[in-house]
Amino acid sequence: MSEIPNKKKKLNKIIKEILIFFTIVVVTFILLQIMELYEDSFTRFQGVILNDYYSYSNLNSAMKDTLGEDSFEGNLREDFYRYVIRLVLDDINKQENEKVATYNQLFNKEKTKVISETLDNPSAETEYKNSEDFHYLKISDFTIGYTYDSILKCEDLFTQSKDLILDLQGNTGGYIQELNKVLGLFIADGEVTYTDKSDSEEKIYKAKSKQKIMFNKIYILTDNNTASCAEVMILALKSNLNVTLIGQKTYGKNFSYVYEKFNDGYSLALVSSVFCDKNGNTFPNGFEPDLPWQTSLDFSSAADIINENYKS
Repeated sequence: MSEIPNKKKKLNKIIKEILIFFTIVVVTFILLQIMELYEDSFTRFQGVILNDYYSYSNLNSAMKDTLGEDSFEGNLREDFYRYVIRLVLDDINKQENEKVATYNQLFNKEKTKVISETLDNPSAETEYKNSEDFHYLKISDFTIGYTYDSILKCEDLFTQSKDLILDLQGNTGGYIQELNKVLGLFIADGEVTYTDKSDSEEKIYKAKSKQKIMFNKIYILTDNNTASCAEVMILALKSNLNVTLIGQKTYGKNFSYVYEKFNDGYSLALVSSVFCDKNGNTFPNGFEPDLPWQTSLDFSSAADIINENYKS
């Protein structure tokens, strides 16, 4: 009697293996059909275009006009996908303001190469000086693995409490990850530094750092090139601390964007979210200085202006 259940088990196992085998065969067949259908569709589309000189000529002309001489390469398949991307971007940019539209871009190979070289070799520079009354800290950009660590090396910042002159003139931004680390040196742990809002979600960033810079009051030097992450730093400091802006109105880049590099050497940038403070305020038009100053300021001249306007 015990042999019958064993035979049933073996039979069920064989049937299960047969079903699995046929399932794999069917799925593989369907995938192959889908791939053939895609290739066949493009081949037929390509055949119609190439066999109809008038249609091909018009499409070719449209792609060339839209892509421009620097992006049109004369390859139907490659030009066509870039042509579609450009048309979609143009449609999106019609609904955006001019400043945002300049960042929604499809970049050609030459421009992509320049962008890559800039990202790989940022012009990072952090300068520290001090006097009897002031700390002076110049941050030229926010470079991963450099800016935060270079500030930590300025030991007097963490041991002597003075007024701080934070120089963000010419700082066009950098990496938000590095900015988050730097903000932790200024703002109390757990405090909201800023938020990053998109249509689908809101990310909230909070300060976190074991070390804190010692200061009484912060004076921030700005110019028309102070932008992006540098402006987010101003946003975070203004909403948490007592700061005074001296110099020129900042650029007003209050958004972040995604950047994707393609295998063919082209790349795409697309604005994805807006930076706001913890109260929901943002800065599309930049930050106006509390004390306007039209020329570039160094440590000495900034200290003189502060002493004359805020210390006397």
